[in-house]
Amino acid sequence: MTTKPGCHITILVDNKAENGLATEHGFAAWIEADGRNILFDTGQSTALEYNCLQLGFDCAAADSLILSHGHYDHTGGVPGVLKRNSAVQVYFHPAAMADRYSLRPDSPPKNIAMPHAARDSLKQLPAGRVTLVEKPCRLSPSIGITGTIPRHHPAEHPDSLLYLDPDGRTPDPVVDDMALWITSAHGLVIITGCCHAGLINTINYIRRVSGIDIVYAVIGGFHLKNASRKRIACTCRALQEWNPVKVIPCHCTGEEAITQMQNETDIHIIPGYAGYRM
Repeated sequence: MTTKPGCHITILVDNKAENGLATEHGFAAWIEADGRNILFDTGQSTALEYNCLQLGFDCAAADSLILSHGHYDHTGGVPGVLKRNSAVQVYFHPAAMADRYSLRPDSPPKNIAMPHAARDSLKQLPAGRVTLVEKPCRLSPSIGITGTIPRHHPAEHPDSLLYLDPDGRTPDPVVDDMALWITSAHGLVIITGCCHAGLINTINYIRRVSGIDIVYAVIGGFHLKNASRKRIACTCRALQEWNPVKVIPCHCTGEEAITQMQNETDIHIIPGYAGYRM
């Protein structure tokens, strides 16, 4: 597989999919830009391998594997990728290996951490193939990873259901949440996994560290499924201010949030799905 000129992004795993592809609660995208093949997240189980086969992608051709954060629905496919690709450079935040749980009322604690098989496969990699990312770093002149995203916007508070222990003593701020940006001739193309840091915090941080104000496109999960209408309205106002040409909400954005964004902005918002190409 060769990298095409320009910037091409294909959603490989999502909660929705075009006919003939597998669906899965998770996210993964294939990015071809700046002469590189980048796999961004891996979904939670088997959808990545199946959809790659159907769409004509080969994880063995990836130069880089970026893990947006350490939740099971973004890292479950890691062992399969590393088994198939013996040279890929892996980028993730050191906190991605943490134990973590979702605690909902009237339900037992749910383990949502990176699966042990994924953690073990990452630990077995030679040190030279692992890059721990806490601060912004560049994969190439036009491709960057955020590292930890500062949380400044008052509406984008941490998810109150997430903890680092099953007893709910230590809240999990998901400091490992990262996004990727690509500098294009039209402005920034931004890819998010779950956007636990908040879409406003994420995009404003990328605009600052990249030195580019114009946002051309945003694609990925926005973590607004359980957000209040007030918080979604804040996101809508920010989107309207940035005025991107395309917004492709995926995975954890939520149907109600997508509808509200479509109703409260005049931006071209296209709900994402596995098989979508940009």
